[in-house]
Parts: sequence; C-alpha cells; structure tokens
Amino acid sequence: MFGDGDWLGEWYDRKEVELRQWMAELESPVIIEMGAGIAIPTVRWFGDNAPGPLIRINVRDHRVNWPKDLSVAAGALEALQAIDIRL
Repeated sequence: MFGDGDWLGEWYDRKEVELRQWMAELESPVIIEMGAGIAIPTVRWFGDNAPGPLIRINVRDHRVNWPKDLSVAAGALEALQAIDIRL
C-alpha cells in the first residue's frame, strides 16, 4: 500500500472479510471515527459506508454526508468525555 514493499495484502484481505462478517452479526452498530482527516480518505470511506450511524470527531474535518450521522467539531478526548457524561 502506498509503495510499501512489505504490505501484507493477503493478510489485509482476510482481516477485512472477518471485519465484514463480524459487523453483519451486530444488531445496531455505531461507528465512532476520531481524527481521520481528508488527505487519505480510507477510514472515512469505511464510516460513510457502514450500516449504522457514524459519529465523526475531528477538530477541522468533521462534516458528515448523511442525516443519520453526527458531526462533532472537537478533539477526540474532549468529545468522548462529553459523550460519556451524556450516557
């Protein structure tokens, strides 16, 4: 990946299959994405395409694409502490 000669593509592919199988077993998954910027969008693609809601936490790049998702303009620790208080 990205010119890395030591990239373990087969391992990555197996892990992705395992992740998809696990997520299919969940009743109401919620993805919490922290600090993923827009320069390398791979993590963002995952959250944007997940079956449940996404909570995107990022100081600058926090916008979400779907009404089911939540945009939080804050640092990860601050946002998680606020979520914990609310719960």
